[in-house]
Amino acid sequence: MSRLTKIKEIKPRRIPRGTVEKVVLGTVAVAGVLAVTALAPAIFVALRKLGFLPRSSKSPFYINSILGKLRDEGLVEFVKDGRISKLRLTESGENKLRHYRVTESLIDHSGKWDGKWRMIIFDIKETRRMVRDTLRDQLIFQGFRKLQHSVWVYPYDCEEFIGLLKTAFSLGKSVIYIIAERVENDSSLREYYGLTN
Repeated sequence: MSRLTKIKEIKPRRIPRGTVEKVVLGTVAVAGVLAVTALAPAIFVALRKLGFLPRSSKSPFYINSILGKLRDEGLVEFVKDGRISKLRLTESGENKLRHYRVTESLIDHSGKWDGKWRMIIFDIKETRRMVRDTLRDQLIFQGFRKLQHSVWVYPYDCEEFIGLLKTAFSLGKSVIYIIAERVENDSSLREYYGLTN
């Protein structure tokens, strides 16, 4: 089998669920209002930069199905500018994009532990229960450990991540970030994170 034949048999990587949605929302957010005809080329360029090679032959149907889904979910809306149909994010679309960006935020814990604990304390009203649940889910996702009710702990610097969370969900003073020199009886925490002084 020739090298050329082998290359032709390489299949594009499967695009993870939600990736195209993120790319569409991000592309429209950057443009503000984007002509629908300009969307498909922009999306495929972005996907290729991420290492995905969607089939261009399926692009019209593929993009239209994604846009229909986003419209039905209230994340985007179509607006007419003369004969040109344009796309823009709704408030829900902006919130969803912020959620994606927060979810993908990574906390750097490659360095040596400095012996300090980062504590997150929050008090969010019942009327914002969905936001409170999302915050808790984000903390769990990033590896925080629950210390007490609405008190979470993490060993590495995460101030930037917490600031992003507070901004994304308009939490303001409802969330407090603390750096503690010492936490009483922290042996179980050390064991959990595999830490030594």
